[in-house]
Amino acid sequence: MGTAVIYGTSVAALRAAANIGKLGHRVYIINEGRYLGDRPSQLLYRKPRTICNTCLRFVLRRMPHVEIIHNASITGYEKKNGGFRVKVHYRESDVNERKCIECDRCLETGLIRAYRRPMGGNAYLVDWDKVSDPSALEGACPTGALNPRPAEKDLEIDAGAVLLSPDCTPEDDAALADFGYGKAPDVVKVTEIERWFSGTGPELEAFVRPSDGRVPDKVAYIVTPGLKGRDLSVGFEPFVNALENALSVKRLKEDIEITFFVRDLLLYGKGQWELLKKGLSKGIKIKRVDDIDVQGLEISWDGKSSEFDMIVLSPSSRPPERNRRVSEIFGLQLDERGYLVTKEDEPIETEIPGIFVLGEAAGHLTYIESLNDGAAAALRASRFLGEPEVKGQSLPPLLDIKEVDEPRTTVHLCKCALGDLDVDEVVRRIGEIDTVRSVKVSEFLCLEEGLKGLRETATDGETSRIVLAACSPWERGLFLQNKLRSFGFPISLTDIAEVRDMGVFPHAGEPAEAVVEKVIDLVKLSIEKIKFSLPYDQPLEGIVRRAVVIGNCIAAYKAALEITERGIEVLLLDPSEEDEVLASSSGKELLKAFKKGIGEKGIKVYKPAEIISVDGFVGHYRVSFRADGEDHDVEVGAIVIAGAGRKELPSELKELSHPGMVSFERYDGRTGEKGVTFFLPGVLSAGSRSTFTREGIGEVLRRATELKESNREIPVRVLYLDTPVFGKYADLEARARKAGVEFIPYWHEPGPSFAVDGETIKISYYDDRTGEKKELVTSILVPYPVIRPDISVSKRLSELLGLEIDDDGFFYYREDPYEEINAKLAPNDLGTNGIFLTGFAKAQKDLEGLIVDSEASAFEASVVLSKEKQPPQSGWVVSYTDFRKCAGCGFCVDACTYDARFIDPERKVAVVREILCQGCGACEAACPSGAAKLRVMNAKSLLSVVDKIT
Repeated sequence: MGTAVIYGTSVAALRAAANIGKLGHRVYIINEGRYLGDRPSQLLYRKPRTICNTCLRFVLRRMPHVEIIHNASITGYEKKNGGFRVKVHYRESDVNERKCIECDRCLETGLIRAYRRPMGGNAYLVDWDKVSDPSALEGACPTGALNPRPAEKDLEIDAGAVLLSPDCTPEDDAALADFGYGKAPDVVKVTEIERWFSGTGPELEAFVRPSDGRVPDKVAYIVTPGLKGRDLSVGFEPFVNALENALSVKRLKEDIEITFFVRDLLLYGKGQWELLKKGLSKGIKIKRVDDIDVQGLEISWDGKSSEFDMIVLSPSSRPPERNRRVSEIFGLQLDERGYLVTKEDEPIETEIPGIFVLGEAAGHLTYIESLNDGAAAALRASRFLGEPEVKGQSLPPLLDIKEVDEPRTTVHLCKCALGDLDVDEVVRRIGEIDTVRSVKVSEFLCLEEGLKGLRETATDGETSRIVLAACSPWERGLFLQNKLRSFGFPISLTDIAEVRDMGVFPHAGEPAEAVVEKVIDLVKLSIEKIKFSLPYDQPLEGIVRRAVVIGNCIAAYKAALEITERGIEVLLLDPSEEDEVLASSSGKELLKAFKKGIGEKGIKVYKPAEIISVDGFVGHYRVSFRADGEDHDVEVGAIVIAGAGRKELPSELKELSHPGMVSFERYDGRTGEKGVTFFLPGVLSAGSRSTFTREGIGEVLRRATELKESNREIPVRVLYLDTPVFGKYADLEARARKAGVEFIPYWHEPGPSFAVDGETIKISYYDDRTGEKKELVTSILVPYPVIRPDISVSKRLSELLGLEIDDDGFFYYREDPYEEINAKLAPNDLGTNGIFLTGFAKAQKDLEGLIVDSEASAFEASVVLSKEKQPPQSGWVVSYTDFRKCAGCGFCVDACTYDARFIDPERKVAVVREILCQGCGACEAACPSGAAKLRVMNAKSLLSVVDKIT
């Protein structure tokens, strides 16, 4: 059974759906809401602002074999034929999303509400309280998308895999009354501010006090976890959300005074610490408090008080309330907090083969964790889904479009996109544009009538260019361009004039004549963009079905195993001489098991391996390395970089010599009169950049608790910087506190210092709650080791691959070092196609995170290696060389930053590796003879566009 059922619409669920759909399997998403985004816990306010939501929605909408069933719930299941029969009850949607073209005609009835979302993909719902007679809705939608009489239905789905990922349950608004919410109008939630900013980006006019519309001068952010009796570390990165929001506010009004009140620094990665440092540099004040009191807009803490103009709450959330119902239906276990229990060694698997739990449902409460869960779940679920149901369709050959001196352009105009504009006037004006052969008008260009017209134009033998004057590429344009290609018309000779989204919508309310002018200008620009384009088809490149994994951490060995499971050959290059870098006993046992699997699978491991060179491109990388005294050279299609970890003492302790200091791995339970202190070095420690890996945090908390429970009179402490707990670890922290373990937070500037004090160790640190310097004396100091990337290995790989690393040796990925904020659909993808990050090369992780992250990378690599051929990264905008003009000077080679050009040693001319070309045009600008050119949007086209604009 090649079908997967996914219950829930969390970021993990939707990424899993997109990835499983990418493999060609059928997917049903069960959403209990009326539309995607109707609940605050869904993707509406993930960072970057609205983008995850937007991207995932559009990816799913372009997959006809991925279906979202709204107003739905799972009522039962049974095992059947090696899979599952899932029973679903649902109420038909008010609007069929596949048919809806967002023309807004239905709004004229006054019975429909539209929920506007950035970049389209709006939701339309019937306001049933106003509907006395459903027949009033009949005929209101020209495409038949509106359902005037939605029925209750039951559905049974035969599935090979079931993925459970309900969203976290937001804290009730009534519970926020402790902080003044609902009592004072100027106490708001961070999600409300995000809603004010949504769509247009932050504008100063949007950030005002609800009571009087005044821009506040003094704002307090309260991160509620841990305050007023709430659990600490419950919520989906509430501190990071609030911090990013506050920085947006700072960009609006730099002199606005912002103070944060937090119980602990809920940070979980290198990028998040960089974000905090940025906030501090912008003047944001952080006050760590045990508790606060809020009266109106006055906040009291630690004997102090201050009045604010506005208070912004970043509240906790609770484990998904639907988890309980899920556990009853599927017979799965819940932990004490209400999270669904998964296997310890396989973090998203349950005891029932083929049923998986991911994201918030499993207590994985960071964005990156959830995105990785989605990819890892797709990897594992695919084993239960068999052969893909959806196969790629072969396209017909390109039509013979004859090149002429003056292109013959046909403009297809969509009346729906023009709204209330005078269509005849728009047609007349377009017809006057040079090179326009004809203007064809459709009521709805993306429906049957419009598609029929496109086919006629594409095959008439007279048209050499086609401009689609319609809505945005995301919504309908790409679909229409692909339709033209299915008729044989080259996409390189088509363009989309976004007359609705760039003309009509943003200029609503302006005089009609001005809007018409904007529409005409958009059409003119599209005509000029493709005026000098060349007809061509996307070149395809074959792929070597072999991967190389570079690293020595547990993620390297796990990734190699997972890629091999998909029938792909793997080489593992371990660049370190160390055999073990993990500190936790559970991690060591897992690594031992993975190494055993590596041997059983016959995966060749080279250790230590020195990487000499890496050349080539996705599908055809050539990796040279030295191992066992021999040089090796191998061609691979993809590379997974897991990095080489190195274990060492925290930098603060390297000069300390004392018999009472015992490494965590060697600690045997010894105590002393002054007690035992476990030291967890933070991401920033004593001005250095020590990196606490978190892979053994559970064992630290358990060890401290057991020690205190058996030695009640002995002080047991945990000295830490950022919160040592998150999600599921909160239970361990609660148990430790109940047993009497003392948790002591310190600030990072300056960090703690350690000195020998006779038979004891004296620790000096600054209490960031009071600002006071404090001291404690301990008999035993148990530091958890710092596990950081081996900087020498990272630098070597960085140089060979042209990728950036930070001061610790972690690789940057995506657009920004704040990767926990900005990664969207593929956080393991470096943007260099075919190279993927995981493990110690990427960021500090706990043990579960290392395993899941490795599987996410394995999935991404497997998707690349499972293809027979691939198109260029830039799509249709690819350069070429006119060999008649090429002098082989190499200027274009020097100008290309993507290594897409080289000089053919035999012909002495510049040749293009089309698979690597990004279509930037640098080669065309650098070429003195005019031999280097782009097939689409070349220099001639660009100059023509500029001429039209000016």
